[in-house]
Amino acid sequence: MTIQKSHREAYDVVLSNFPEGADKEQKLKALDTAATAETAADLFAAKMGARALAELRQRLPAGPLGVTVAGDTATAPALAGPPLTFAQVEKRWGYSGFRGEAEELKRRAIADLEMIKLSATDYERARTLGTP
Repeated sequence: MTIQKSHREAYDVVLSNFPEGADKEQKLKALDTAATAETAADLFAAKMGARALAELRQRLPAGPLGVTVAGDTATAPALAGPPLTFAQVEKRWGYSGFRGEAEELKRRAIADLEMIKLSATDYERARTLGTP
């Protein structure tokens, strides 16, 4: 949800503050998927969904998982790579193997938003001073 919110805000900032040109078009194109996603789940599906599910499918054992639970986390052996990880949030269990990648995407979205805001401020300053 943070990625979606950050990219929507960044998209709006670019639309309203960046001058017409290649830089504006490039930024809008990069932000479009997240800015126009209906929900965070839709964004996940668009950005990571097919690849993530294919990766997970290759790692799932055919039989029952031998799950080890420790508090609000659990692990199960995978066919390949590190164990499958699960987390419990609000009494619901879910696969958490993409948590690291999702956190990195979130950090990047927040940093991108800050950079776009700084660029928008620079463009506004340049307009005020009358420089191209």
